[in-house]
Amino acid sequence: MAVAISEYESWSESQIEDKLQEVLDSIQKVLLDSESDHEMRLYCVGFAAERIVQLVPVYEAEDSLYFPLLSGVKEFLEQVFAWALSEEPEERIMLLSIARALLDHTNTLLQYSAKYDGLGPGVIPSIPRVIPKIIQAVFNFCHNELPETKSDVAKESMSLMYTRGKNLLETLLSLVENMSVHPHLEDEIAILVELMDDLTNFHEALYAIDLKACMSVWNFYTKLATDFAQHLRFSLRVENALLILQRAAIEKFQNLIARNSSNQPSKKLNKMIVAISFLVKTIHTLANLYKNSLKAEFDTFIEFLSIFYNKEDNLKKFGDKSICEKLERDLFAANPPELFLLSVPDHCKLATALTSIQPNCDTVLSIVLTATYLLEVDSLEDEEKVKLVGTVLENLWMVEGNNLCQDNLESVQVEGSSVQLIAIYEWILTRICRVISILSPEDFQALETTLFQRYSSTENMFTRQMVSDIFCFIARYGSSSLCYSLLMTVCQVYLQSMDNTPNGAVTEVLIRRLFNFLDGEEKLTWIEEFVLDKPDNIVLWSCIEIDEMNTSLLTKIENALEKVYNEAFERDDYIHTLTCLIDCHTGVLVNQHSKTQLTNRMCLEIWQRLAENLYSPPHNYQTSQFLRALCDVTCSLLTSSQLATEDLSQVINWITCVINAEKSTEGNHGFSSGLMINMLKVIPTQSWIGNVENVDPCLVTQIGTLSSVCLRSAVKDPILKTPGLEYLRNLAQASNNSGLVRLCSDENDIMDHFTIFLKEEEDSTSNCREEKLTINHDAPPLFSILLHDDSEFETAAAVGSSCRVSSQQQLHDLDLKRKLSPGKSMMKTKRSKSGISCADEVDTVVTLLAKMEQHVTKLETLETGNLSDDQRTALRSLGGRLLKLIQNNGED
Repeated sequence: MAVAISEYESWSESQIEDKLQEVLDSIQKVLLDSESDHEMRLYCVGFAAERIVQLVPVYEAEDSLYFPLLSGVKEFLEQVFAWALSEEPEERIMLLSIARALLDHTNTLLQYSAKYDGLGPGVIPSIPRVIPKIIQAVFNFCHNELPETKSDVAKESMSLMYTRGKNLLETLLSLVENMSVHPHLEDEIAILVELMDDLTNFHEALYAIDLKACMSVWNFYTKLATDFAQHLRFSLRVENALLILQRAAIEKFQNLIARNSSNQPSKKLNKMIVAISFLVKTIHTLANLYKNSLKAEFDTFIEFLSIFYNKEDNLKKFGDKSICEKLERDLFAANPPELFLLSVPDHCKLATALTSIQPNCDTVLSIVLTATYLLEVDSLEDEEKVKLVGTVLENLWMVEGNNLCQDNLESVQVEGSSVQLIAIYEWILTRICRVISILSPEDFQALETTLFQRYSSTENMFTRQMVSDIFCFIARYGSSSLCYSLLMTVCQVYLQSMDNTPNGAVTEVLIRRLFNFLDGEEKLTWIEEFVLDKPDNIVLWSCIEIDEMNTSLLTKIENALEKVYNEAFERDDYIHTLTCLIDCHTGVLVNQHSKTQLTNRMCLEIWQRLAENLYSPPHNYQTSQFLRALCDVTCSLLTSSQLATEDLSQVINWITCVINAEKSTEGNHGFSSGLMINMLKVIPTQSWIGNVENVDPCLVTQIGTLSSVCLRSAVKDPILKTPGLEYLRNLAQASNNSGLVRLCSDENDIMDHFTIFLKEEEDSTSNCREEKLTINHDAPPLFSILLHDDSEFETAAAVGSSCRVSSQQQLHDLDLKRKLSPGKSMMKTKRSKSGISCADEVDTVVTLLAKMEQHVTKLETLETGNLSDDQRTALRSLGGRLLKLIQNNGED
């Protein structure tokens, strides 16, 4: 055979042409014989590419030359690479030189093919079918072996081979671009689809070793996909391309963040941003051409969307302002995630997949927002949308922190109103409500089941509040009977759970809101259903508000509430019962104005018992709710002018005693101070505050004492400082009495804070500025300020109303019961005037002595030389008056 091949070299073109088939058969045998000598096989390829190709007519080229020759080259090249892996470095360099020569000959063959007139994929199909696989073998070998190569000579040899492969790729792309494609022929479309599949396979190797070449391949892929979109729509496997591009974008973005953390030069980061933007643009282009092609592996798609949905968090990772601006301009602003949601996935399959994708901290926002977005897709059935609502509510607790970020989601467009930026809570809520409004009765029933399941199974207040708002939307815009049915269900569930935790407060508010949506007849029906004669129903009555009622119903309610009050201490949950009872008075009886004195009497009795027993409230949720309810009813009585000035003086005096008793214990007293400040805010609204000179001096003194005690804590607490100083400002404006203001702020540091507050308030009025919240996601729950430690709350939240209470809390509860119980200290419903005067006098003397001691201490810090003659005379006069007072009170 070798002698025959050598003879062909000396033949003229006419001789070769006469025996062309014989020559081709001989070359094919050499190429396909794995035992043939390397040099002989290489020689055959070169001889065919340089001499024989010119003699073969185009209509015979495929079968007689291109297919056998290119198949032989592919097989020979794969064998060379396999041998190179097992040889020593010197032998490997020799083998790689053979591979380079093979690629050069193949490139020569390909370049000559461009001379054929009317060349198309179906004319010589081996070109678009076999050559991409030859190139793929080269790229894969370079990708796998280049990182492992240590020798500079070997690296140079491999680099040269990659260059040959890249040249062959460029020749192929140029040739295919100029081919005459007949898209109406099925075989040519099939060849084109196979070629495009091979192009996507180049990505893994090229993406790692030559990003520019990789982008060129994707540009060519996109061009073919665009030019023949109409004919490729049902045969091109564009889903695979989309997944490859998404994975590449995710990986590149993660690398960008990692390199930014390692302080890489801005130039490298800019190149990476360009690459990411290119990948994203290609995804967008292909998705618009072949809409909704992604039908699997939606976890990759969700992770891809997370790049855009987590934009704010991602931008914070880059300290360089120019990098942030480039990301915003080239990536985020140009590619809102809704573009990909609209065009990339198959919506029905994505909706099904979302119910099973396990979220993490990076992808949960994408899952929630994607599921919410799909609610407005018309192609989905209502049944699927109900399931999506369940998915949203199931994962909602994980995105609560995002609701505190800057509003960046567009509101629903309403005719006549402009689109506004809103927070995630409102964005989700409005879209769920829009879907509910068009559900069929059958699907609405399934939705109700989903809502109640999520509401009862979660301990997260954010999720519960969302479901509550959805219930209220249904009640407000549904039928009256539907509203009543919802309220009855919620009430029954609440009675069964008796959830006396912060989560239960959401249900209490929900009951109040639903009750307000009822009409008059249905409210009466509810009242008859949950009569107050049953003690457990008090928890429901504590949630509602009734503005007007007839006399007979009012009398019936009064009697029932008085009975509950008298029997409250016989119950194990007496603290909760008292709290509900007080709330019931606030919502039901106080609104009846002067029709009843029962609330007034109960409020006075409880405050007096707490004060006379020097009760110090412990820091737990139940007791804090009790104090909150007591302060609420006091405010309501004061606001509605049902609390006489004489009674108000007593109440403030008793409250001061309770606060002072609490101050003597260790712990955080911010909650109690906050309640008192909230109650004190009613004082400036009273009609008599403008003529404080005509008010009982004892009342003025007691207001000043309580205000001073609360403000001392408020100015040290960032949460209470502003409300406390706002109260002091309102009081100063309403009373216009500097003496009262000084009495309320008798501590110098309070007045200093007040002065600064007024100045800042004036500045903020003239120059408003937006402050960005900094959120500490690791902080304990807000209501943990009521507890001594987090573990107490965690236990209470975990087991609801049947929580295990610590022995310390039990002691506090028993102490409260002992001090409030009528059996221990029978309450006088009305004290005599002399008794009141005596008690007030003792308290006033104590207060005055304390203040006198403070002022004397301040005077002692002054140097004697700073006192004038008149001041010294005044001090002697005061001393004489005090001595006389002591002498006059020396004997009873």
